[in-house]
Amino acid sequence: MNYNRYLDLHLCTSSTMAKIKRQGYRSDCFFNSNGIEYFYEFSQDMMKQLLYREGKNEGFTWANDTGNCKILNQVELTRESGSGWLGFATGAITEELKQLRYVSCMVSIESLKDNTKEWPNLAALVHWISDTSTVNKLRINCHGQGTKTGGFSMGTVALSAAEFVDALVRHGLTRPGTDAASAPGLLQGARWKADSEKAACEKCNRPFSIMRRKHHCRRCGGLFCDACSSKRADLAVALTEESRTGVGQHYATAKNVKKARVCEKCYEAAMTGAGTVADAISRRGREIAALADPANPSSANKGLKTITLALCMGAMTEDGFSPELDPNLTVGPQAAGTVVRDSLAHRVLEELRRRNLRGIRIAASNQIVTSTEQGIENRFGVKIPSDVNQWGRRVLSERKVGLSATRNEFSVPAYIWGSSTMLQRTHTRRPAGQPQISGNIKVSPCGRRLYFSESAARADLSVVKSFLNCWGFSGWLQTEIGVLPQPGAANAIGYTWQLTPPNRVDQMQFVPSNNNKNKIKVIGRAVDMTKQYKSYEVS
Repeated sequence: MNYNRYLDLHLCTSSTMAKIKRQGYRSDCFFNSNGIEYFYEFSQDMMKQLLYREGKNEGFTWANDTGNCKILNQVELTRESGSGWLGFATGAITEELKQLRYVSCMVSIESLKDNTKEWPNLAALVHWISDTSTVNKLRINCHGQGTKTGGFSMGTVALSAAEFVDALVRHGLTRPGTDAASAPGLLQGARWKADSEKAACEKCNRPFSIMRRKHHCRRCGGLFCDACSSKRADLAVALTEESRTGVGQHYATAKNVKKARVCEKCYEAAMTGAGTVADAISRRGREIAALADPANPSSANKGLKTITLALCMGAMTEDGFSPELDPNLTVGPQAAGTVVRDSLAHRVLEELRRRNLRGIRIAASNQIVTSTEQGIENRFGVKIPSDVNQWGRRVLSERKVGLSATRNEFSVPAYIWGSSTMLQRTHTRRPAGQPQISGNIKVSPCGRRLYFSESAARADLSVVKSFLNCWGFSGWLQTEIGVLPQPGAANAIGYTWQLTPPNRVDQMQFVPSNNNKNKIKVIGRAVDMTKQYKSYEVS
């Protein structure tokens, strides 16, 4: 997709600077804005992005203060007065800002978390990127943890998905045709069910008790446990309680209820605005068609079209990867894609949908990455435990050999103690009477999974986990599995931890050695182009 405007928003922080400095960070990670010292770890990325835009021949001029590019690499945006080219005092952006095509700036996480304030400079840029006369893209640069609860982080503070979207909306984010749209209402035939009607949750079928209480969904009126009705949605009309009269039953309702308790099925319907599955499928097809046709002149295809989460592991959780874009496809479900539930990208999508901000594509990655002039350099997230150093700390090292422009290969020891003789002694000197644990790491026949120890008794699986915790497998899924004696067998003869790498790892190979130094070779992509490593979904 061709964009008219790009906004690179880099998150920084002013918290715990003294502590961070004592940890030995480089001096160029810090900058002073209006007497406050801020920390940002990727200052060189701002210039790299400008070089990238210039290299694409999109009409950008190499200049900080002239032409149609602005880079603010020593300014924390929310502390400025809002004058000059970023002025927004009259409620409209300046003529100079209208001429720009690329702006790169820094905003502190603390400022975005403060929901009582609106910062004029940031408001000007959010209105600029929301302008429906152009097609625009927002890029968020910071850290990500790849967990179900992690947010946008920098230093020691984090910004949740809800706080992030709240900040954008507070500063003027809009979408064409969404401002006046109404929130979803009651499900057809909804009624407030009597407590006596159900003895168990309608979703998970677990019986209600003193500890597992009944809760009503405010959209359908069904009875659910707390876990199955913990979602919240804004409803134009919501059930509130059951009331009885002498001539029949009536169900009390309320209008425009914010964050009403709903069951998971009603939550999904409220988030998609769908009354039926057919409606959702039809809407999805229209979204994909709009993405595939950037020349579509309709206003619904303009404004802010894409938010890219330029951070590590924004499209994954501890137990799931989002499908990555197939660079050979430009039309169809995989081109638009879906992101795994509860990933940071998914939570941002839910917040946008809750506010009825439709048609914004969220792009994020499963990967641990760092930018290069050629694209995105992959980080495989494998760190090997070795012996302690002179301060008594275990050393984790990422070993790589054969780095090239397209392929990356490196080897790790095929034993759960890595290259640490201390861990090996711990393994071999287990107390007498305890079952032996296999120290071998195996590769699956397909070369796409590792088995961390061949097998162990169920009681000793936690011991195997303790060795696994000494490694660094960032961005890999860790799953407890049973080892079966043969295909189709019902009972496991042992247990192990299965490690599944993300898509950047193409294959793993077991490499035997005569001197008991067996290795596992990991082979994967060294560099991806920025448009080929993301997962996508549309709000």
